[in-house]
Amino acid sequence: MSTSAPPAGRDEAPAADLTIRTVPIDLADLPANGDLLALLPTDESVSWVRQGEGLVGWGVAAQVHTAGPTRFADAAKWWSELILRAAIDDQVDEPGTGPVCFGSFGFADEPGHSTLVLPGSSSGAAASRPGSRPWGKRRRR
Repeated sequence: MSTSAPPAGRDEAPAADLTIRTVPIDLADLPANGDLLALLPTDESVSWVRQGEGLVGWGVAAQVHTAGPTRFADAAKWWSELILRAAIDDQVDEPGTGPVCFGSFGFADEPGHSTLVLPGSSSGAAASRPGSRPWGKRRRR
């Protein structure tokens, strides 16, 4: 993700030919015996993890920068259009699987710089939910 904000609403990776595939994985086979944070590289990583459960992502399959008083509506429109044009194969079908983006929004309208990122790869786990399976996702163009 760049440190300077491009013009509001600019889609840095067009959604054409975007495939989002979610598959079950065995976290015990991953580094650090399933530690989600251990999966993250040092660059272009995002996470939402609490007590070993959550989502981690890395790389950028698509992102948008918005700003100003329309930042939430602009981001919602971008996400809706991106998902409508994507091929989605969710073999896990659990909450948090399938397409997931990470976002950061400015609190005030000005400058109000905000970003949504669809990671190029991600993994997640929700061990406290009975029957839940860990998953991995890859996005392809």
